[in-house]
Amino acid sequence: MQSPGKRLAGILIPAFSTRREGDLGIGDTAGLRDWIDWAAQHNVGFLQLLPVNENGTEESPYSAISSVALDPIYLACEVAEIPGLKESDLLAARERLKAAAHSPLINYPAVRAVKRGLLETAWRRFTAKADAGLAAEFARFRESEAEWLDDYCIFRREPSSRSCASTMPPPWMTGLASSPGSSGSASANGSAFAPTRQAAA
Repeated sequence: MQSPGKRLAGILIPAFSTRREGDLGIGDTAGLRDWIDWAAQHNVGFLQLLPVNENGTEESPYSAISSVALDPIYLACEVAEIPGLKESDLLAARERLKAAAHSPLINYPAVRAVKRGLLETAWRRFTAKADAGLAAEFARFRESEAEWLDDYCIFRREPSSRSCASTMPPPWMTGLASSPGSSGSASANGSAFAPTRQAAA
């Protein structure tokens, strides 16, 4: 713990700018780890990030659609990081991104689409044949975060959820839809993918 009044030097760095060799067109958690290591080596006291909550359509760190959910666009989609991914998936993803993978400007629509595709591929393999340990860990995550996660998943099923929450029907906005029957139905219709992204994040 730092003593009161001690002055520290730090760096403000947006997560999207933590680029690294081999990333998918945006800074990610692996790039951020590199910066953490660099800061430790150079006695930099802290790294300060802009918000990393899930963005709205403006793609601004200050346009979050949730005060809790993290944006999966910052995940390092690597075989060692995301269970179920294969090297062939990453090669195909880089082919889809083409120049956007190396551009100094972030092509948010392209990057978001490619990363979502990778996560959906990993999710399909996970649900088809889940490792028992990972399945138990995922179940614990859903249980421990249920206070916000169930309603978030229902919200994310709506096509307009990234643009505006004000169009949601009143029961969805008040949390009434988080009853056991409603959340179970939502999971049966595919919204179980949303907590998977948050567990990975």
